[in-house]
Amino acid sequence: MLKDWFKLSLSNLLKNRLYTFLNVLGLSIGVAAFTVLFLLFIHETQYDNFHPNTDNIYRITQEINQRGVGEHSASVPFPLGPTLAADYPQHIKRVVRLFNFQSPSLSVSYGDKKFNEQRFFFADSSFLQMFGFTLSAGNPSTALRESNSVILTEATACRYFGNANALGRKLLFQGNIPLEVTGVVAESPRRSHIDFDFVASFATLDQMSVSAFRDNWIWNPCWTYIELQPNAKGEAVEAIFDNFIDSYFPESIAANVRLHLQPIADIHLTSNLDYEISANGDIRYVYIFGGMAVFILLISIINFTNISTAMASARVRSVMVIKAIGASRRELFWFYLWESAIIGGFAVITGFILVEIISPFLTDLSGNPLQGSVLSEQNMLIGILGAGILSSFLAGIYPAYYLSSFEIGNLYYGRLLKVRNGRRFRSILVVVQFSISILLFVTTIVSSRQLAFLRNAKLGFDKEQIVVVPVANSRIVQVFPEFKEKLESSPAIASVTAMEEVLGKSYQTHEFYNEEKGSSFYPSIIVTHDFIRTFNIEIIEGRDFISRSSKSQIYDSDFGVVEDMFGYLDEDERNAVIINEAMVEYMGWGSPINAIGKTLSRRNSNEKVIGVVKNFHFSSLHKHVAPFIIDLAGENINRNYIKYVAVKIKPDQISQGIETIRKAWTALNPLQAFDYFFLKEKLDKLYIKEQQLKQISIWFTAIAILLACMGLFGLSSFVVEQQRREIGIRKAIGAYDYQLVTYLGMRFLWMILLSVVIAIPISYLLMQQWLSTFPYHIELSADIFLLSSVIILMVSAMAVAYHTIQAARLTPMETIVRTW
Repeated sequence: MLKDWFKLSLSNLLKNRLYTFLNVLGLSIGVAAFTVLFLLFIHETQYDNFHPNTDNIYRITQEINQRGVGEHSASVPFPLGPTLAADYPQHIKRVVRLFNFQSPSLSVSYGDKKFNEQRFFFADSSFLQMFGFTLSAGNPSTALRESNSVILTEATACRYFGNANALGRKLLFQGNIPLEVTGVVAESPRRSHIDFDFVASFATLDQMSVSAFRDNWIWNPCWTYIELQPNAKGEAVEAIFDNFIDSYFPESIAANVRLHLQPIADIHLTSNLDYEISANGDIRYVYIFGGMAVFILLISIINFTNISTAMASARVRSVMVIKAIGASRRELFWFYLWESAIIGGFAVITGFILVEIISPFLTDLSGNPLQGSVLSEQNMLIGILGAGILSSFLAGIYPAYYLSSFEIGNLYYGRLLKVRNGRRFRSILVVVQFSISILLFVTTIVSSRQLAFLRNAKLGFDKEQIVVVPVANSRIVQVFPEFKEKLESSPAIASVTAMEEVLGKSYQTHEFYNEEKGSSFYPSIIVTHDFIRTFNIEIIEGRDFISRSSKSQIYDSDFGVVEDMFGYLDEDERNAVIINEAMVEYMGWGSPINAIGKTLSRRNSNEKVIGVVKNFHFSSLHKHVAPFIIDLAGENINRNYIKYVAVKIKPDQISQGIETIRKAWTALNPLQAFDYFFLKEKLDKLYIKEQQLKQISIWFTAIAILLACMGLFGLSSFVVEQQRREIGIRKAIGAYDYQLVTYLGMRFLWMILLSVVIAIPISYLLMQQWLSTFPYHIELSADIFLLSSVIILMVSAMAVAYHTIQAARLTPMETIVRTW
């Protein structure tokens, strides 16, 4: 019987090629779109689920909150993890720390090959035992046990050694520390927030200057993970944190410190702390993409239902014959459902082909390419196949019910059964389709405008024409005055400064003491001269740090000369800070002028406020402007705080300016590779998730509208077929073509208008809620919703124009003949 059904179904589908094509195309696009969004959803939700004991692995985070300022850090002090494990072995099985000098990159070389590696970490020897990274070469039990050992990924090994065996080869770290390759990490599609190219043994740090800080409980540079004992609970560990803090943290901060546990599987989507080890995703966007996937699949199902219903008008006689020879309603129902399944099968296959074609171009929320193929993951393949089959089944239920419900008496006269409820149901489907389309259209416009706002907002400092050079742990830090002098001698360079972090992207917190507020950790940045001038930050009270160009005139006449690694600084300059307006308000100093001369003390010096700048966005626009301190690097501040050099290049001289920087770098630091980036491009990447939302919204809104219009196209064909006799009568009594077009078009116009009425308030509430998650955002305006509504109305009018115009142009006789 199935064989006969298949032949008959195939014959019917080929006979109605247009509707079959629309059905297959619509459902295949829907399945492909759903699959793409489902891929992204799965990619984002499966981070760190492959470790041997994922449910028992936690990251320890540290919160310092002193009167509303401080930090919530993803990292903790060096000794915290080992001390916790030693004191509470009944709770903690093992500890792994990761450390990277808080440096943007670290130099690694092999022969003539030199790279600045951004994903280089030091880790405890139990790294491979805690985490699920496997070695394709080397012994995981001993790979990180000895000093000067390092493991690296297969891709990195290929970059340094080609196809040669990497084990036993010696790399040179920072130009003077040899590292032996003891393991190669196998490439895997498994995803982790710990994204590394190198992992060196923690014991290697013993021969570096950082070893002096290994017992420091204030500096918190280590990402620290613990694996609990099999029967231990995270809540029990968090319960001991208060006593632990009191026992080990300095009294000056202990009362303000809190420790927390983060399940490792939750980090990627729910963690947005200071000093994250890598860029994380956002659970909000995963929900948005999941909702889009469901919406697209729903629209494709509705589209299938409407077009299949439209096909009924062309199948009246075949249904009449089948019923006349004794077919029951139940048999007809299952036959037409089987027919829908055939279409669904073709659609699923076509949809998978489309996904495989576009999958190389797909990226995740951080802008990285999605790994693997749909066909390579069995569970995903089964799930999506099931979704495709289920959707074709759901889409075919109503058409099968509708076709099998025809009565022979009505069919004999060539009339379809006109059931008011059926017409109402189809209208509801159209309203749902276009309501979703309008919602997605509004999402596209709002996300596009919000992204443009974030990228083009006035940050309070210049980001154009500025090239940033990472210099942490390089010789350039030692010879910065000479490096700066070489750059400023070029006519292409406007100004040069050095800084601790990338302005506008990140910052540090440093401890300052004040009589009114006591000791607190404040957001701050350590800089060199010309920082204010390079970034054109507006000073509203006081003055800037004295620039090098004016130092000799002021120093010689008033203060004498004091030599420092960054030039010559007078007594005032060695102990000077500049603060923002928010800091003035936080300290309760009333007005900026009252802040001048106030003291903010560090551990080794009393620093005076010499200037107040207008509030500027020292971090991304995802955060409110907070109190902020700009501290001048002097003899009391260690040179290793300086990690970047910012060079402002004159307009239209970018290439000359970069070449000047390259030559100066090569002359003063020939053993290390030269890297740079443009500040504007780096800051734009802070909004990669919003960029992804915009791009996905654009594509899938277009798909939703296309599918909705295909469904409307099919439904308009159905309605016109039903009303051909009425059209002929109206033509016979003198109705004009435009009157008939208007009459037929109004049948659909009210559905689109109802969609607008339903979708606008819903989209307004959803977009308002999304925008409220941003401290700085656009305001929703009426033109967003008006534009969405007008475009949807225009597109839908085009979808129904073909059939209505064709019907209106027929003569009364042609209409009657085609009706019979």
